[in-house]
Amino acid sequence: GGVVSTDCMTHAKQFKQLLISDIRVSNAGVLNLIGKEPGKSTTVSPEDTVILCTGQRTDLSDTDYLQMVVDNSSEGRFVAMPYSIQACSSALYTTKLVIDYLDRKSSSLYESGKLRKALETIGQHVKQLDKKGDGTWAVAMSFSSGIQYQLAGSILTVRGDLATSYLWNCKNWYGRDLEVREALNQLSAPDYGGFWTALAFAGAIAAGFGMLRLIRA
Repeated sequence: GGVVSTDCMTHAKQFKQLLISDIRVSNAGVLNLIGKEPGKSTTVSPEDTVILCTGQRTDLSDTDYLQMVVDNSSEGRFVAMPYSIQACSSALYTTKLVIDYLDRKSSSLYESGKLRKALETIGQHVKQLDKKGDGTWAVAMSFSSGIQYQLAGSILTVRGDLATSYLWNCKNWYGRDLEVREALNQLSAPDYGGFWTALAFAGAIAAGFGMLRLIRA
């Protein structure tokens, strides 16, 4: 949701989706994206930053997806993962990792390999559920909760889920264009958000119970 100008919408409509069958990197560092359709390929220079968006198009099984996440969480490769219950909030965690990497800012979690190792552990647990036939819902929830419990707090030091942060409605953030590095540094500052995040979370729960009682009435 949100409000954008006509110029922004016109610009957005210029983007075309490329369905990729393969990704190849030459010895010179040139990235070649091979399209599924004949003649639909493109070359990216070493100076460019590439963001690959899969959307809902995937042929991967649960096991294949978990392995893909592990394989693409080191050496300059990143995967958006469910760090938060809300997609927009979740994306900020990946953005923090990417920007720190591009800025050559040391990240003990990512560059030390701890992120990949934690994902391997989470993946092994989830695979056990998959083998037991507990269903897609159990697999998805186990993966999401594992990510949030083990990793989220090591990237942004937000207490509780970032989606419940009071900052989304404060005068310094609401309706404003933010400088991404400044905002992410604020979210990763030590001891951030204890009282206000807890207050926002309690308010959300109270509102939920209020709506439930209203519906029952």
